Amino acid sequence: MLCAAISGTNLYAQNHGQKVLEEEIVLNENKARQIAAVWNEDSYRHAQMLYEKTARDWLLTGNYQSYAACLREAARLNISLNEFNKAWQMLMDSLVAERKIHNISGESETLSDLTLIALWKKNRQKAQELQKQSFILAEKSKKPRTLAKANFAAAQYNYRYETNLPLMTKLQEKSLQFFREANDKSGEVQTLTELAYTEVMNNNPIKGQNYAVEAVNLARTIGLQRELALALIALGDAHQRMSNWQEAIQSFKEAESLYPENLDFYEKAILFVRFGFYNETFGDLAQARSYFIKAHLFFIKTGNLFGNSELTTRIGQISRQLGANNDAFKSFQEGLQIGFQSKDFYSIAYAYENIGELLFSEQKYQNALSYYKKALSNYEKVGIKHAVATVKEKIGKLYLKLNNRNSAEKFYLESLQINRNIRSKTGEATNLYNLALLYQSANQIDKSLEQITNCLDLTDFLHGETANVKLRQSYLSEVYSRYELFISLLMKKNEQFPNQNFATKALQASEWVRARSTLEMIKLSEANITKDAVPETVKREKEIRILLNAKADKLTNLLSINADQAETEKLDNDINELEHELEEIKAALKQSSPNYSAVKNPAPFDVAEFQKNVLDENSLLLEFSFGKEESYLWLVGKTEINSIILPPRAEIESHIEKLRELLTSREIKQGEFIESYQARISEAENIYKIESKQLSDKLFGQIADKISNKRLIIVPDGKLHYFPIAALPFPNSTAHLPILMTNETVYEPSASTLALLMQNGKQISASPKDLLIFSDPIFSIQDERITPTGAEKQTQPETGFLQTEKFRFVESLTSLARLSASQDEADAILQIIGESASTALGGAAATRERALDASISDYKIIHFATHGLINEERPELSGIVMSQFDETGQNLKGVIRLQDIYEMNLSADTVVLSACNTGIGKEVKGEGLL
Repeated sequence: MLCAAISGTNLYAQNHGQKVLEEEIVLNENKARQIAAVWNEDSYRHAQMLYEKTARDWLLTGNYQSYAACLREAARLNISLNEFNKAWQMLMDSLVAERKIHNISGESETLSDLTLIALWKKNRQKAQELQKQSFILAEKSKKPRTLAKANFAAAQYNYRYETNLPLMTKLQEKSLQFFREANDKSGEVQTLTELAYTEVMNNNPIKGQNYAVEAVNLARTIGLQRELALALIALGDAHQRMSNWQEAIQSFKEAESLYPENLDFYEKAILFVRFGFYNETFGDLAQARSYFIKAHLFFIKTGNLFGNSELTTRIGQISRQLGANNDAFKSFQEGLQIGFQSKDFYSIAYAYENIGELLFSEQKYQNALSYYKKALSNYEKVGIKHAVATVKEKIGKLYLKLNNRNSAEKFYLESLQINRNIRSKTGEATNLYNLALLYQSANQIDKSLEQITNCLDLTDFLHGETANVKLRQSYLSEVYSRYELFISLLMKKNEQFPNQNFATKALQASEWVRARSTLEMIKLSEANITKDAVPETVKREKEIRILLNAKADKLTNLLSINADQAETEKLDNDINELEHELEEIKAALKQSSPNYSAVKNPAPFDVAEFQKNVLDENSLLLEFSFGKEESYLWLVGKTEINSIILPPRAEIESHIEKLRELLTSREIKQGEFIESYQARISEAENIYKIESKQLSDKLFGQIADKISNKRLIIVPDGKLHYFPIAALPFPNSTAHLPILMTNETVYEPSASTLALLMQNGKQISASPKDLLIFSDPIFSIQDERITPTGAEKQTQPETGFLQTEKFRFVESLTSLARLSASQDEADAILQIIGESASTALGGAAATRERALDASISDYKIIHFATHGLINEERPELSGIVMSQFDETGQNLKGVIRLQDIYEMNLSADTVVLSACNTGIGKEVKGEGLL
């Protein structure tokens, strides 16, 4: 553009100088600057075109310096619009103009901008050449802004290709000094943000946090939205490195809220990577993978190899955790290849580390050690200490597998010291756990107990760092083995010193880790956390719950008729996004509540209070904890506490699996003759007697005399959740009568939950009515009880699913069989309870709205005789199916979801779901069945 216009410039200025007024050009340039201050695609495109026009106008007047400066501004906008080639050409034209008038300051600044694009294009030689030229000219110009940009570009080059952290810090500090001298606030914020990242990389997260806070405050003050978003990501990064997870996610969420569409893809990719790390840390691998894939797509759009190398390896890492080792290895190899191509030592090290970890999982220890050492060498080369700590820890685990305890301890301790130096609570907790395991394997119980105690202090802190219940559940499930080790060590101490309350401490530890989310939900329902919340937030929460119910119903029906996969996948993704948004809103509501601190920091389980306020002379608490080497049972009576050592988890759960198989063997097989069926069932019953007696004796044989004729409050563990303990024969007995014949049995997620519910129950006045029963709902438009007001009944397609009353479990709302026998069930119950203080709602009256009505709190017993809807992928969307139609055939919202149940105002003593396959949910370690 410049070369074609220069020859005629002077002539044009002579003949048309009055035509293009400089005042008008200045106005247009100011207008472009104002428009560019609005951070969105339309504004950037408008401002970019206006800068280009202004540049052409300046060129026609012969003002090459202003022409070149406008081209640089236009190029900056092109970069944000992901138009790097156009930006490069603009800057090259700017460079020609600056050189024509010998403006070394403008030439240096243009070369600095070109350096950044060369780095994006992965042209190391060109970037090195450009930044050297820029630096030389900046030194000659002695202008602060020019020197600031030259130092900034040199620091960026160093980050990409040298990773000399002390030199990076020095260059950025100089850049910051010069931007301040030039009073360039935008440059100051950008440099503060880069310094924050550098200090975090240099294992000074507190200093990094301080730089980020300064950048955030300055950006807010002068209204720089783009710079504010970038500074918030850096602030979140510093918080994340120090395991301040709630502060980190708040920074990331605010940054995300600022981002416009179709701009700054690279920075947006970085943000999604951070979200991915957060979700991965708390065990939500599916959500983490979703964020990483989004980031991966943005990196592809920018053609950025540096980000994609690490991210490709990260996706492989999650694939490995999800059990797809072949996919994982392919991703690791791809990440390694991209790392070599971009000469990114960090990404090379990261790929080596993950290949080593994969080989370790396949027990190829020597090969794994080789890759770990390659990773360690590359991490040390770039000075990323948190990564060095991680690899040293992994090498320690490998040496322990090779029975080299001394080397294992050496690497663990080195890793621990690094994590403490860089204040990584997450890394420190992991180190302490591994040291505890190491000392346990050497039978150094006291030393192991010291390490695991310190580990759990940090683990509980980290668990409390997020208000997102789903992520807290996932995190606790991930680290549950730490609590199991603590319990095991306390029980070992109890064997040594039986009179020093170690068994009671072990029971308290068991209670501390059980049903944490359930307890929190109960307490939150009392705390009324929405009272002080922003009304719009509460409104949005209700909207999402309504949408979730509607979309879940639709997805259930689509899956039942084998609908188009693309449609079901889209609906599934919509549900996933809504769930995620709901969890974030719930977390925000908690943070805004002054009552939440007391809820999330409960007092330890008080055994004496439980004995005093919950148990009577005829009640016993039986709490189980299964372990790899041995399991435990605590028996707590009104005046006694006993602990019993049981067989390992695997031995107990193998019995449970066998019994479950025997219980389901009664179904007739297709083509089976009656004689064969009877012989098979007879054999199954004999085996069942043997297996059930063995399990009962193993679980209760040592306490048979203590539990006789007692009310048993059972807190199960592991697969014991899936089997009715009361169906086992009484221990040490030849009569083979089930325990339920002699003992009342109650199942609880934890003793703490029961204590809390009983405490709340004492504050509730006695319900005036006895029974509310729902039965025989209307599921089909073809139901004979419907009397249409207009047209004939619609024809409903038969799916062939559930054509009998055999099951009260459902996978499709369009395939429900009528439960006419449930009306007989309701009548029989009414005869026993009495009709005077009872209400029976059957058919069209058995509605969701009636069940959620406030008057439900008037009843002592609530009985649902209907289908259960189970969502195994999303247990929280499971529910109870009520009438889908009224008497006239109008559709009703007919499912009571788990979220509805949590909000029900119940004061009932007993709630019954009379459906098949109930109590069969997903076990989450530390939570029980969900």
